[in-house]
This record gives sequence, C-alpha cells and structure tokens, in this order.
Amino acid sequence: MTQKSNDPGILPDSHWTNLDPVEIEEGPDSKEDAESILTSTASITSSLLRFRSLHGRTFHSELGNAQAWEPNDRKHIESLDLLDFGDLHPDVEVIGTDITPIQPTWVPPNVSFQIDDATREWTFSENTFDFIHIRFLLGCVIDWDALYQQAFRCLKPGGWIEHQEVSAHWYSEKGIDEDSPLGQYPKIYREAGNRMGRTFMLYEDEIQKKGMEAAGFTDIHVRDIKVPFGDWPEDEHQREIGLITKAGAMADLDGWIIYVLNEVLGWQPEASQVFLAHVRRQLREPGLNLYWMRRIVYARKPETS
Repeated sequence: MTQKSNDPGILPDSHWTNLDPVEIEEGPDSKEDAESILTSTASITSSLLRFRSLHGRTFHSELGNAQAWEPNDRKHIESLDLLDFGDLHPDVEVIGTDITPIQPTWVPPNVSFQIDDATREWTFSENTFDFIHIRFLLGCVIDWDALYQQAFRCLKPGGWIEHQEVSAHWYSEKGIDEDSPLGQYPKIYREAGNRMGRTFMLYEDEIQKKGMEAAGFTDIHVRDIKVPFGDWPEDEHQREIGLITKAGAMADLDGWIIYVLNEVLGWQPEASQVFLAHVRRQLREPGLNLYWMRRIVYARKPETS
C-alpha cells in the first residue's frame, strides 16, 4: 500500500525512494530491548505487557480509549528525560500515571506509579490534588475538553494545573522549504491527527489555553520557550540545551514518526526509512539553526469552585 495522493501537501512515500540514495542507519536490536522491559516489570499484570510489535519496534497495546503512537522499547525510553520532582520535593506525595508499564524499578519513597488511561474518567476523588502536571500527550487524546474537566474536578480549590507540549513543526532562523523532509513534518502530523481523531497541533491551535478556559480555570499563563537543536547558539547555556536536545532526538529519530508514517498514513516501511535518512541528512546541514517551540500553560482552579 502506498500513500494516497490526496493527502494535503504531503509528498507521497514514492517521492523519497525516487531521490538520490541516502545511507539508512541501523538501530539497536529492539527485540532485546522489549525483553528487558518485560523482565523489569514482571510484577505488572500480563495483559498490560502484551505489547504490539510493529516494524521492529514495540508499542503499547490498545486499552480502552488509549492509543500510543510512541514506541515503549528501551531505545525510545532512553531518548526521554525523567522527572525528578519527587527527589526535589521529598515532603509531598507524587503519583504518576501512564498507559504503558515503562516506569523505573527504583523511585523515591514519596513517588508511586499507576497504570491508567487519562483519556477516560479519572479514578481519583474530587478535590484530591494540589498540583497536576500534564506533559507530551499530543496525538494521544480524543477530547481535550474532557481531560481538562477531569483535572479541574480532581484539583483542590486554589490548586494549579501545568501542561507542557511541543510544536509539531521544525523551525529554522533561515526558513525551511515545505517540500524538504523537515518541512513535511507539520503536514504529516496534522493529517495523521485528523485520521486518528487525536490532534498533534496543540501548540499550533492553542488547545491548552482554550481547554483550560472552557474547564473553568483562571489566572491562565502561557509561556513559550524556544528550544535549540544542536550547538549553534552563541550563549553557552543555550548551546548546552541544544546539544542535549539533539542527542535525545537523534537517539531515536524513527521512534517519533515511524508509527505515524506506516500505520496511520499507510507508507511502505522501506519508504519511511528512506524518508528518515533524508531527514537525518537535512538535520546535519550546517547553518540551519534549527529549533522547536515548547509551550507551558499553567492555571489555577478558583477558590470558590
């Protein structure tokens, strides 16, 4: 099956295979990665560990309304950072939820994890939390208004919600041709979100702020952060951030888009790998000064709620 020609502005998968050949880089053995995760989470219900194996990667099995487009194997986990909130605040109880059992086996004594689907009705009672943090759920949620309503219900009056997401675009200080590999990203993710019924365009469509307003939150603050990619910034601190960002992204570049290309848009797996080879080549072009946008939106539940 090849990509349909009527996808808005998306070049077909055959476009990339017809270009000059580019070396395709191989990744680690994902089967071994999946087995190591199974071993480390042996105490969790076996049904949760029936991961889907697609294109040499493992993904969370669909459960209820949950649908994950990111892999959950070690290659992808190691490309993500960990939240050390529990270590920084030992006097508070921290509860983390996720739909897939990829949590570390050792956590601070005040931290616990629960396997749960945040897109369904939350199991927590009303007025439970002082603070709710949501991060990186683009492409995962059908009804954002419903999710914010659940957060509003579970927060104590006067409690705060914070939601961080990133743009689905690559940005460059020198501009990006929309027909280049990086220029195709926003079109790919927008169309994939339309097909899945789970938008990736939270930053672009200002969904965080709109959803919090609709749920009844007040004192809404929006902070946009320019996140450099690579060592191009002159400022030493920004250069360090850029290097860390690049290392994390390049550690599993295919994990961020392979499901979207193959399973949602219907590309041939071989064509997806060729496309990613062209992406890697463009990422290494000097002078692009690439960056992402990260949006942090935080708001308060009124005291009189």
